[in-house]
Amino acid sequence: MHPVRGRPSASRCTANAVLNITALRQQRAALGDEEFTRLLGRHFDEASVSAVLSLTAMLPTTGGRSGQVH
Repeated sequence: MHPVRGRPSASRCTANAVLNITALRQQRAALGDEEFTRLLGRHFDEASVSAVLSLTAMLPTTGGRSGQVH
């Protein structure tokens, strides 16, 4: 928490964001793209779905296998 304002520090917010994106990537991998996208679409508008899909995208690694973006 920020000592003066009682708010989380920027580094803590960043760490939480990384944990949340990691959890979403794990859910996407477990559900598959189609089901993950369908579920997002039930709860969020198209722009938000697109943003989440972009943040959780699995990209090829240099070894030729799919990997998470870090």
